Amino acid sequence: MGNFRCITGVVCVGVPRFLVWLFIAWTTLRGAQVTMVQDFYPGPLGGGSESMAATAEAVFIAAQDKEHGQELWRTDGTCPGTYLLKDINPGPDASNPGNFTRLGNAVVFTAITPEWGRELWVSDGTEAGTHLAKDLTPGATSSYPGQFTTG
Repeated sequence: MGNFRCITGVVCVGVPRFLVWLFIAWTTLRGAQVTMVQDFYPGPLGGGSESMAATAEAVFIAAQDKEHGQELWRTDGTCPGTYLLKDINPGPDASNPGNFTRLGNAVVFTAITPEWGRELWVSDGTEAGTHLAKDLTPGATSSYPGQFTTG
């Protein structure tokens, strides 16, 4: 199934050849078991990346589906708790969120839109709480922020 990257003690993401599946792993008396929670882009082409971050309540993932392009998804490790958090660049064109960094109970990241370019975004895990933090280079020109650290 490819390589796995554990984000919390429960949620893992497999990334074989750019395919992204969300798995939930748990331990039983007979050993570890892994079950697929979400295949974001069914079929041979796949649609994800390794870009993700976890807070105490959720994992934020950049994943692509056929309807939205690569956008911001959120999961709590369950099927009903895995959903598109916000279509930042509405429609099939992707916002390509990346550079995820946990900041307390929120996540900061970059995303691209036609009106702002690639800029700094923040999410508290809700659609309403996911927004442009600052257009560092005003207008459509990107500022390309990245490599965030917390202290």
